Amino acid sequence: MPTDGSPGSDGTVRTDAPAFDAFTSMVDGPTGEAFNKGAGVLNVDYTRFLSKHEIAYNTPNTNPAYGLPIGNGRTGAMVWSANGITAQVSGVDVSEQGAFAAGLVNLSTTPAMDAGVARFQQVLSPYDGTLTTTYDTNRTVTFMGAPNSEVLGIHVEDSRAGVSAVSFDISIWDVAALTNAWDTPNLNTWKTVTTYADATGGGISRGQAEPNNFGYTLAATVEGAAFTAQAMGTTRVHFTITPSASYTIWFSVATRLNAPNHDSLAQAKALLASTKTAG
Repeated sequence: MPTDGSPGSDGTVRTDAPAFDAFTSMVDGPTGEAFNKGAGVLNVDYTRFLSKHEIAYNTPNTNPAYGLPIGNGRTGAMVWSANGITAQVSGVDVSEQGAFAAGLVNLSTTPAMDAGVARFQQVLSPYDGTLTTTYDTNRTVTFMGAPNSEVLGIHVEDSRAGVSAVSFDISIWDVAALTNAWDTPNLNTWKTVTTYADATGGGISRGQAEPNNFGYTLAATVEGAAFTAQAMGTTRVHFTITPSASYTIWFSVATRLNAPNHDSLAQAKALLASTKTAG
């Protein structure tokens, strides 16, 4: 059996040979150890190990079933390319059932982000905790999570000349036909969607009368660019963002379960304000 990590004549491979060392921070040699006895953990070089597990799309994915995930442990999103970039957003404490969570966000520009693109790449980085979409060399959209919070962000670098419009939408699918397949205590509260829009941002709320204190507010604000928010009926809020070379859209799925007094709307505004201040 070889010790260099290559198959031997019997087809076996030494997994404790130097080939394994690429995944650890140990120094190869007779005294090297993959296990840190003092800390009781493996000496893993996480940068090198996790970089081997990055997922890259070299053409836009328009199928939400193949969307790439981004999250921070509390709030998450599945991201795909549709009318710019679209994501379905959810959270661990939003509702009793995943089917009741949480909504969609969409970022689009005029001209379109992918207009005239010669090179496209979308990379999910497990180590950095980011999902970065690059269009040629002058457009980058990065999804990221604010640690230990119910907030995610979309950072945009767009140095194109002639961008005339930037739009961001928060919306929810048709909830009128929801049935009580999961014996939810109050189905009507999940069929009820309300919106808000003001100078600080805008969003949608559901489940505000849920007896077990589930329910949420999906809301957003913008840092680094002027914007206005407008409620478009009861199921969508539209943001008009002044085109800028660099800006960040922060959005939150604030849950009633984790909000003071179970007030998800006030919590969403507070989370966005504090994250925006922190930058």
